[in-house]
Amino acid sequence: MGKRLATILLISGFLPLAACSGGEGDAYEDGAYYAEEDFISEEELAEIEAADPEMAAALRREMTAMRQSAQGSPSSPAPTSPTMMAPQGAGEVYPASMNNNGIEARSVRRPQNIAEPSKPLPDGAYRVKRVEIIDRSGFERPMTAYTMMIPVGWQGEGGVVWGQNMGCGSGGYNTNFSASSPDGASGVQIIPSFTWVWNNFSGPPQGGGCPFVQIGGVQQYLQYLVSQTRPGAQIIDFRPRADLAEPYKALASNMPLGGGSEMRSWVEAGEVLVSGNVNGAEIRETIAAVVYMNYSLMRDGTGMGADMQILSGSAMPAYAMRAPSGQLDFAFAEMIRKTIRTAPEWGQRIARYNAKISATNRQGARARSDIIAKTGNEILDMQMDTWRKNSRSFDYTTRESSEAIRGVETYNDPYYGGTVDLDHSYDNAWQLNDGSYVLTNDAMFEPYRDLGIDGQRLEAAQ
Repeated sequence: MGKRLATILLISGFLPLAACSGGEGDAYEDGAYYAEEDFISEEELAEIEAADPEMAAALRREMTAMRQSAQGSPSSPAPTSPTMMAPQGAGEVYPASMNNNGIEARSVRRPQNIAEPSKPLPDGAYRVKRVEIIDRSGFERPMTAYTMMIPVGWQGEGGVVWGQNMGCGSGGYNTNFSASSPDGASGVQIIPSFTWVWNNFSGPPQGGGCPFVQIGGVQQYLQYLVSQTRPGAQIIDFRPRADLAEPYKALASNMPLGGGSEMRSWVEAGEVLVSGNVNGAEIRETIAAVVYMNYSLMRDGTGMGADMQILSGSAMPAYAMRAPSGQLDFAFAEMIRKTIRTAPEWGQRIARYNAKISATNRQGARARSDIIAKTGNEILDMQMDTWRKNSRSFDYTTRESSEAIRGVETYNDPYYGGTVDLDHSYDNAWQLNDGSYVLTNDAMFEPYRDLGIDGQRLEAAQ
């Protein structure tokens, strides 16, 4: 195999390092050839670009980084004035000042060869990489559904999954994604959405349907979630998360129906701290959730029967992070959570799909003669339709409003193109030449000096 072809395959991520063999005098670093004659020519890049523009752009970035390393004189942006250091991890309780089946394993689709730093990160700094959460079978081709950051060195698996048993109100799909550290002790998870119903007059629905359980709010939902998915785990703390519910406050309503009857809807958010065990080691885990509740009360009026109550709820995909006991960093968990972002194209496609599903459900409800069944199904359908539309509000409101709600800053992203949302709690955001990010409040941070990897300071999008 010629060197140039080997270089193309290697930096494109298709060739194992063991397949490369260099002659005498070849210089290697992370498996790449650094002799200038081994770089891909502009003519070859043009041919690649005609077939795959994204791959060509990735190759250009790789060669630029390789040339800089070969020259041995990478440039680093000048430091700015000193500022406060980044906050350290909290202890075992929530800080009072903090407001805030068939899953296929996969790797990041975009070529990304993460470099190993020659030095440890400074205190209070975090290094993360972007991963894509893929919907492989919902549409005519695999699509990126979400992007998020995970720590460098962690591996992710899962994605958007479609099937016949994705859960009540799911529309046939759900999201189940997790990422973990090499030893499995630490990890993050996007927990699938969940919908339930309850009433006091007819019992569980016949022939299946939504789980019949009396969950009246977010705290009860989190208790139910932990009991169902984390055997043996114990909730040791709970706190409301008004900041997470804030974007959905417009969904709250109270509709008097006369005679004391009413329909109410509201949104609650909360977070629990959980004590559990993973692989024989004690861990702590934080789980945050937002639920949309809908309650209907129909007074008997005759004085001869009981009032009828219907309660339904939907939990949006919950977010969890775990770490060994004593090492759970709440600020870091929040930073990762804030990076979850819906991919625009998938968001538009799934919105159109959800609209069709809602229309079909409404037509079916109108055709049913049983007034109670009709009422219950229309309530649930209205709830799910509203939730689906508003669960993407972060991506369809103005950027400024969205940033304020989510606590992020939007930066121009020179590596991937477009923009990236990162936690605004950190004064400085950097992107290293391998595409990973560093967040820090240390204004004196310089990537090449501190890590041995070059990079550039990210600029806020205008």
